[in-house]
Amino acid sequence: MSTAPTEARKPCSYEHQDWRCPFDAELSHELCIFHLPVDKKNPEDFWHELACYLFALMMAPNNQEVEEFVAHLPSSHWLRAQGNNWRAYRDLAARTLPWHLTGFVFPAMDKNHNFSGFVFPAVDFFGATFSTQANFREATFDGKADFRYAKFNGEADFSGAKFSGEADFWKATFSAGAYFTFAEFSGEAQFWSATFSAGAYFWHATFSGPAYLTRATVNGVLDFSHATLRNRLLFEGTVFGEKAKVLLWALNFVHGTSDITMQEGHKKGQIIEPAGQVVFRDISERMNQVSFLHTDILTDRLCIRFANVKWKTDPKEFMVPRCFMWVS
Repeated sequence: MSTAPTEARKPCSYEHQDWRCPFDAELSHELCIFHLPVDKKNPEDFWHELACYLFALMMAPNNQEVEEFVAHLPSSHWLRAQGNNWRAYRDLAARTLPWHLTGFVFPAMDKNHNFSGFVFPAVDFFGATFSTQANFREATFDGKADFRYAKFNGEADFSGAKFSGEADFWKATFSAGAYFTFAEFSGEAQFWSATFSAGAYFWHATFSGPAYLTRATVNGVLDFSHATLRNRLLFEGTVFGEKAKVLLWALNFVHGTSDITMQEGHKKGQIIEPAGQVVFRDISERMNQVSFLHTDILTDRLCIRFANVKWKTDPKEFMVPRCFMWVS
């Protein structure tokens, strides 16, 4: 038996602002298994340790819906099946929100390891890297979903996801398709300075709060067909690349009034609810690549507004290729 001393683990060197990673670095490395590059760690080990960490977070008394979600997990679910050693993370799992998955580097997701249907409280994915597909299909975010500076190297699938709080994708990078079809945004949807290198699809998405694509870069199809807007969708300083196609087809604009209920059951006055609207501001080129097919630009009010945008003078520049004419 060797008498050589066992190599001690150092603390992980990852830190962001006032949050420092609480986990130990892997042997012979400066980073923990969550922050190591994909080629430096075993994916199975990563998912096992993540299951333990998430289980420990769930056992903290900070979100009743999440605890109920855990209770109803089938025994075969990856989280329950692999999170049996969660007590090792009990002292490292913060008892306060948000959950920190800050800067985590995720290996490939598959049918057994993903966040489909997951229930999150406020969660921090700031600077996280998703090496292949990121599957958040029908996930629920009960607090702020912080994906600032996140890198989606494969498809980002948020189809049917529900964002109860702010959805913040500030400076996020989508290298492949981004799918937010049928997603529900109850709070602000922030895509400030985000980069969409391929298609981004918001078919039938519902925006109850404002949505910002300020200074975002669009290099593929950006499709809001049949989206429901209860507030402003703002394109300000947005950069449309040569291959960009912005499809604002068959949009549903919603507005109305709400009564103010006073004491003793009396009602007095009204609050005008935010009205659905699309605003283009400070767009220097390629407005000809924006299409409003089947969208009523003017109903009882002006639904589309433009300020300081540059238009093409040749009508032929506004033609939409036939391959985009499938929306009825």
